[in-house]
Amino acid sequence: MPDHEVRFCTALDGVRIAYTVSGEGPPLVNARGWLSQGVDVVYSGATLAFHERLMQGRTYVMYDPRGLGASERDIDEVSPGNPA
Repeated sequence: MPDHEVRFCTALDGVRIAYTVSGEGPPLVNARGWLSQGVDVVYSGATLAFHERLMQGRTYVMYDPRGLGASERDIDEVSPGNPA
């Protein structure tokens, strides 16, 4: 998997969400917990090969949902409108 820089965006309520972007092409979004261990994990072996295959011909976006991984963990509310 190519080196990827963890970046952050800010949700409307001010919570910082961690994400990475790799590759080019139609987007494929991978949220932590679905085929992932988080945006700041270094993959190797079979896991690396799996993610590299997913990235082929795509813009591969991974993110950690609010309250998890590298995203901001000190959040005021967890609800259907503000899921963790």
